[in-house]
This record gives sequence, structure tokens and C-alpha cells, in this order.
Amino acid sequence: YKRQIDKFSKAIKHYHTVIKCNSKEDEAWFGLGACLFNQKKWLESSHFYTKATKLQSKNAKYWLSKAKSDYLVGNHVSSLEAYQTASELEPSNINIWLEWSYLFYEEKNINEAKYIINNALEVNPDNPELLYRKTAYLIAQGDYKEAFSSLESAIILDFEKHTLLLEFFTELSTQKALMKLIDQLKEGDVQ
Repeated sequence: YKRQIDKFSKAIKHYHTVIKCNSKEDEAWFGLGACLFNQKKWLESSHFYTKATKLQSKNAKYWLSKAKSDYLVGNHVSSLEAYQTASELEPSNINIWLEWSYLFYEEKNINEAKYIINNALEVNPDNPELLYRKTAYLIAQGDYKEAFSSLESAIILDFEKHTLLLEFFTELSTQKALMKLIDQLKEGDVQ
């Protein structure tokens, strides 16, 4: 643990030195934010991520990091705006969509979580990760017929990623039921 703190301290000093030489160096601001984020200093990391996004507004990685930090600080409006910007800059980045939708799921706003995933699927129609997540949201909402259809599509695209769905639901009974259904779909035994 001490080694990790020393590593971050050295990196922070390095980034400060770079910024003293060139205050417009977006990567240094981002690096500071990343060091502080890894130290769980969300407010400070958000500040530096904001600086980085102002200097380089077309970098989706910067916006995604800002979104995470802002959310952890409790600045949800800013976080959602940052996710929106990140998704516009890099719509093929599946993690942006998954994380963004999950925020709504955590807040029990499953309709909005599904909306985000459906938007992601418009841009990335054959992405199994998005289909497995859509399946999870549909199951959570009790829409089993549509969940079944989504699950079937996901399995056809990439059976191996079915574990993403199992990891999403922590209850053993739910996992067992899902695994039984997944096995049936894989074997084509479902009527």
C-alpha cells in the first residue's frame, strides 16, 4: 500500500512540474485527475478532469473519467452530461453506455437505463454485451418476453459472454434459473 502511495506521489509531482512548464498540457491535468481518482479523492480528481476536458474537449476518455468522478462526488447532473458527451464523441465505446445506463439502474429508473442501452444498440447493433445488459434490465423490470428475445440474440452473437448476465444478478436462485434458460437456448430446446 505504501509503495502505491509513493508511486502516486511521484506521479503527482511529475504532473505538477509539467503543468508549471505548460499549463495547457491536457494529459498532465488528466494524469493528476487519474492519480487522485485512484486515491479515492473524487472531488479533487473531478476538478482536474474538468481542466483536461476544457483543454481537450474531443477526448471521450477524459469525459468518461469526469463522469465517474462527478457521480462519486454526488454531482449527478454534471456526470450525466459528461456521459452524454463521451457517448457522442465515441459511440462505439461500449463501457460508456454500460456505465451510463447503470447509473439509472442503480437509481431504480429502469426505463431510462433501457433507453440508454437501446440508443447504444442503434449505434452498435450486434454487440452482445449491450444485449446481455438489455436482458438484465428487462428481467429487472419483469418484461420476460422481451428479455427472452434479447437473451436469444445475445447468445447467438456470443454465447461465452453469458457470464455477464449471471454476474449482474447476485442471487443464486436467479443465476440458476438463468443458466437453465441459457442452456436451453443454446441447445435450441426452447419452444
